[in-house]
Amino acid sequence: MSVARWTARAALVVAVLWSGYAAAELPTEKTLAIIDRTFVCPEDLPNDETRDAANAFFLQLVMSMGEVTPEQLIEYRVRMLRRHNCTKSLENISKR
Repeated sequence: MSVARWTARAALVVAVLWSGYAAAELPTEKTLAIIDRTFVCPEDLPNDETRDAANAFFLQLVMSMGEVTPEQLIEYRVRMLRRHNCTKSLENISKR
């Protein structure tokens, strides 16, 4: 599949999921399951636009769980990166 086609498909999936979940308050367990199911390693996404959309979706879902501290947000993001074997992203984090 070409990068352009993959980008369009990924953007569509994010848009559909966002429209279905962003407005609703979801129980925490359901929200965490959605994040896990839809999470894609940043290095596997074809371009910055798609990474930005995926990141915005991740943030929207995490914030829908109520008050989330920056530490909790970072902890959950790193947990997702580890769970999905996002080695390049984890390497970039460890270099900082």
